[in-house]
Amino acid sequence: MKKLALLAASVFALSVFSGCDNKESPSGKTEFSSYMKTVTSETSNSNADSSNDSRTETKTDSSSKAYSSSQAESSKPAAAAVQNAEPENVSEDTLNSHRVSLSGFSKVISNKELENCLDRIDEICGRFGTTLAFSYENIETGAQINYNSDKQFMTCSTIKAPYVKSILASGIDLDTRIVKNKNWIGDVVGEDYIASMDMGTVFTAKELIEAAIQRSDNTAYYLLEQHYGWNVFNSLQYEIGADYYVGSDWIFTYASTSDMLKSYRDIYRFGEENELGEWLTDLMTDTDLNEQIGKKLSEKYKVAQKYGSEFNESVYNDCAIVYAGSPFVLCIFTQQYPETEQSNQVFTDLADIFDEINSLIYS
Repeated sequence: MKKLALLAASVFALSVFSGCDNKESPSGKTEFSSYMKTVTSETSNSNADSSNDSRTETKTDSSSKAYSSSQAESSKPAAAAVQNAEPENVSEDTLNSHRVSLSGFSKVISNKELENCLDRIDEICGRFGTTLAFSYENIETGAQINYNSDKQFMTCSTIKAPYVKSILASGIDLDTRIVKNKNWIGDVVGEDYIASMDMGTVFTAKELIEAAIQRSDNTAYYLLEQHYGWNVFNSLQYEIGADYYVGSDWIFTYASTSDMLKSYRDIYRFGEENELGEWLTDLMTDTDLNEQIGKKLSEKYKVAQKYGSEFNESVYNDCAIVYAGSPFVLCIFTQQYPETEQSNQVFTDLADIFDEINSLIYS
């Protein structure tokens, strides 16, 4: 009898321990499914039953390990995992009880998690007040979140990407030769900047576009605008419903984030349909300054962005197309002294929150 009892106990213990199938990676860390959803909020909790929810949540922060390009690709199925959770109708209280306006939201994975995200946005809006505006849109569903989105801000260099899109879509020849005959007043002078080049220097349209987008070169943008004019750009903005325009020497203007979002959504579509559009969005992923939305999200996804800053007027902006599993556009305009660690913070904070909100949308 004792031998039979010992044998039964051994079989039972073996069956229990064989059920623990977490694998150890070569680094000694447990490997998780590529469907794992990373949640950055300290207060986020899942309401879904663990037997039905295929997501695994973990907390992270700005010091989290960088994603390789292959890891960024593997993060895309997270959107598919979200679809397996039981969706919830967005509550009326959620839609109407925050500083921001929401539209186009139907179902989300968790109202509680969405509330947590909106509470964090409320805190940021409370600190910045009228010196902050933003517009977010999930491209697939049209869900939007806006704050001060009709207020006019200086566009600064965020306008360069929509302008370049307009002339590319018009069918320009990238090999067109353009002679430098002027500088933009007060432009940056330094190595590789067009303002430092001699008058009479010849550039191709392609070279000027690269300088305008990747280095945010004002003189390069000015020479393009002087050569190709402004009518094509203005007509395009009218077509897409964006109410801002440029003129002969009025190459930087004022716009709202809601209008600028329309222009960047248009760039996204152009990039999906046209080789020149894809080239433009690729340029926007490889810019000299990457301290705002892209700094937070480009380790996870492709982020095509264009920043803008004006030191004399204390304006600092960024607009980005984020190629998440379900792509979204985010435009943020601020009135603060630009390009400092402090002024970058609101962009990375909002990018983090909107990435989380985007993952909650059920489409």
